[in-house]
Amino acid sequence: MAEGIEANAGALPADGELILHVRTGRCSDLIELGRLTEARRELEQLIDDSVRRQGPTAHRVLVAKGTLAKVLMREGDREGAARLLGEAIGAWAEAPTDVLARLRTQHGVNLRALERWEEAETEFAAVLEAEPDSLLARFNLGVLRAQAGDDAGALEHYERVLALDATHWMARLNGA
Repeated sequence: MAEGIEANAGALPADGELILHVRTGRCSDLIELGRLTEARRELEQLIDDSVRRQGPTAHRVLVAKGTLAKVLMREGDREGAARLLGEAIGAWAEAPTDVLARLRTQHGVNLRALERWEEAETEFAAVLEAEPDSLLARFNLGVLRAQAGDDAGALEHYERVLALDATHWMARLNGA
């Protein structure tokens, strides 16, 4: 039993990473409760402290920045969120693929809302290059194509989403 615990100890995050992970999760809860100012303050302090100390790994800071971008979007500062996400993606390119893919998808959705179509398409394409089965990136690329008037391109992406997940009701509805 003790051998199993010791063998898995390397999989646990270091103290700084664990604190960052827990506090970022708490901020996600604050966002859901509508306590945006409190979440923003805590995330900004957390990111500042983490970067200054250079303790936690890049992907933990990246997740915190993605959470801060959610606050900015909810506050209506989509341009601020776009700047933050763009800087984070550029600075932390060595982060794990799944973390970077989530952040790039979030960035693409935000850019699409800002009607920065080409930049949004670049983000979704980067996600699909790394994770070809990403339903969220593929679906959002379909939405982007539909907004651009490319119905055939949109339908192609919706059909690919449905091939991966036949229960994806939004792709089914948009592709009907």
